[in-house]
Amino acid sequence: MQPTAFNADTALALSATHGAQAVMAALDRAATHDRKGGVSWAFVRSILEKPRQPKPKMRKVRETVYIGGEAVETVREVPYDQPVW
Repeated sequence: MQPTAFNADTALALSATHGAQAVMAALDRAATHDRKGGVSWAFVRSILEKPRQPKPKMRKVRETVYIGGEAVETVREVPYDQPVW
């Protein structure tokens, strides 16, 4: 981003609302996803306003599946709160 008055005002307004550290983290995250050569404030706002959903804790489940009469051992990951049948 270029150091312009608009960018400075936008950064100050967002840091007043969300905090300076959160704005810097959002800018860093937006810069890592940048593919066209510029970070937009709309993308930074969406990062700040959308709460990050924590990933559910996963567990590995071993199963035996019969394919064509042959037993095949498989492993899949399921969330801890999901029952395994």
